[in-house]
Amino acid sequence: MPEPFFPNFLHNPADYAAAEQFWKKLWREVVGTTPLAGPWHEPWLTTIYLEGTPFPDGDPIFSAISQDHRLGLRVIQHEPAGHDVDFHPWETTFGDGPTPTRVLVIDCALFPDAAHLATAAMRNWVSTGTCEACADSASDGHQVPVAIPIRGTEK
Repeated sequence: MPEPFFPNFLHNPADYAAAEQFWKKLWREVVGTTPLAGPWHEPWLTTIYLEGTPFPDGDPIFSAISQDHRLGLRVIQHEPAGHDVDFHPWETTFGDGPTPTRVLVIDCALFPDAAHLATAAMRNWVSTGTCEACADSASDGHQVPVAIPIRGTEK
């Protein structure tokens, strides 16, 4: 069974910082190797209260925005509940007006397979503005889990 990365990240500040760095590095590799990625800025969403105290709750653990493409990314990392891949991507929007920012939300426990799936979803998002893994997402922006088998368990 694969072990999760940083399983105690919500209880250990060093693990939380390492998880943040993991997502930042993964994102920069995706953007740096994806054609038409465009300029992205991160972090996009704040993880610090107004008085300066961080809120390390994993939501978001990473975020980025491309104002040129009106696309955003929000990664929510939660504690593993077992050894199954727990990966739920969906699309939503942020902002009002005629052209709100479309946002890919990735909600997962950080296992090796979830990182692989997140990489593929991010790469597709920055290059095409679509999320193939989100095909079953609800049109109202609410999370609809997508069943994704663990590699080697497909029938």
